[in-house]
Amino acid sequence: MASSGASNYTATDAAAYERLMGRRSGPLADRLIAFAGLAQGERVLDVGCGTGSLVLALASRPEPAAIVGVDIAAPYIGYARQRSSDPRLSFVTGDAQALDFAAASFDRCFSSIALNFMRD
Repeated sequence: MASSGASNYTATDAAAYERLMGRRSGPLADRLIAFAGLAQGERVLDVGCGTGSLVLALASRPEPAAIVGVDIAAPYIGYARQRSSDPRLSFVTGDAQALDFAAASFDRCFSSIALNFMRD
């Protein structure tokens, strides 16, 4: 899909977002993973990881070799980083509409609600 440019979504209060959305995100994450599947040793990208609910659900499973969460909101990335010390996890502040990863960096890509915050 062609993009008309970078996102203009801004977020500053990760704890408030977690209170609002976190109670829904965990159960949705488990259902999304069950639906999409996950194979042993996969490198997984979570686009629009927010405060980390889907990333943490992925990390609770043994299959992923590496999990990267990307979100445009630096406060959300900081909050997500504090939620787990799993060495398979890494986080990147970045725009989902302008990702800077080499081709074939990931075996699987997940995204739970990021599309709600994109223009296109």
